[in-house]
Amino acid sequence: MSTNLRTPEEIKAAFGGLFTNRTEEQHRQDAAQLLSFRFLSEVERLMTERGLTKRQLASSVGTSASYITQLFRGDRLVNIDMLARFEQVLGIQFVSRAGESSIVAAKKPKAKRPSPSASPISARRG
Repeated sequence: MSTNLRTPEEIKAAFGGLFTNRTEEQHRQDAAQLLSFRFLSEVERLMTERGLTKRQLASSVGTSASYITQLFRGDRLVNIDMLARFEQVLGIQFVSRAGESSIVAAKKPKAKRPSPSASPISARRG
């Protein structure tokens, strides 16, 4: 792309050409990156609310600060295991609905402890 473009039309045409020859795999990789960023934006929002640093988050989920930084920079994609760790440590549940473009981190409801008599598994002695 030339840096000598002068009009908005020239700039739009040149910029639009950057994405025309991308393969299906490249489009899929872009979509995966955006999905990862949507989850991480919720994690970052909660970190800000709670005053957590990346180092503290890393320690609490059992990984390195370097790995967390790589996730937030986009050098690595967040995986399902890490999302589960974030949920556990932050006390949240990620909620996503098909057809909607947002991912929400909702407070995880506290689990009720079942009474011993309500247990579906009972010990039998014989």
